[in-house]
Amino acid sequence: PWFFVSRIAFIYHYFPCTVFVVLMIAYSLYNLKKHMSHRQFKIVLVVYGVAAFGLFLLFYPVLSGQAVDADYVSRYLRWFDGWVLTLD
Repeated sequence: PWFFVSRIAFIYHYFPCTVFVVLMIAYSLYNLKKHMSHRQFKIVLVVYGVAAFGLFLLFYPVLSGQAVDADYVSRYLRWFDGWVLTLD
């Protein structure tokens, strides 16, 4: 629901949605399991887990407020022009 809000959204605005996101992911994986073999489903789970963990590590400096090089932010973290990750 915060996607179309034009003002700054803080992390606590997203906390109520977290429960629904987790339920949606679990339900989607449950439905995906019905259409795959056990081996294929394990591969999907591993790829999803590695991707989620990798993205967490990539964005951890921003999430935790650590100081990082501006080049790191502009090269690896700014995927969209509207994302404000540094104070330029």
